[in-house]
Amino acid sequence: LQADIRALPLRAHFRLILAPLNVLAHTDDQQLIGCLTRAAGNLSTDGLFAAEFPSPSFLADPEEEGEPLEIFFDPKTGYPVQVSARTERTPDDRRLDVEWFYDELTPTGEVHRFVLAHRYWLRTPDELRRLCHQAGFGASQVFGSYDLDPIGPESPLLLLLASHQPIPAALLD
Repeated sequence: LQADIRALPLRAHFRLILAPLNVLAHTDDQQLIGCLTRAAGNLSTDGLFAAEFPSPSFLADPEEEGEPLEIFFDPKTGYPVQVSARTERTPDDRRLDVEWFYDELTPTGEVHRFVLAHRYWLRTPDELRRLCHQAGFGASQVFGSYDLDPIGPESPLLLLLASHQPIPAALLD
């Protein structure tokens, strides 16, 4: 199914709904409430909603275009691709604008650059819990990693878990 995430035309209930890879971080608060409301409406009463968001404290220092952040080989050409980025935070720390640079290095020395621009809305754990409550979830928790570590300044991400009922402790072990 390909559809606008803010208005998925689903008429079913699911025990698990996932929103990985910061997909919901590209939405402003009103759009996010729409997504969360839709997810809450399609979640079974014993279901779990999980979403990954960027950690505002982990992204505190802006990146300037320069050293590669990652290098991988293009699966089609076999050529190395260097990834770098330039980031800029808004003065209110609510948004992060990122330009991703993918430089494919050819055997002839040419560089083919691909640029992708993304806007990420940054939210605190309290903001995420408040938005979940507004969207109709009965319970929500935020963690600092996929291992369900507490949130700290070095947390690489914010993992949001939400449900209509209290989240079972056995699920969190």
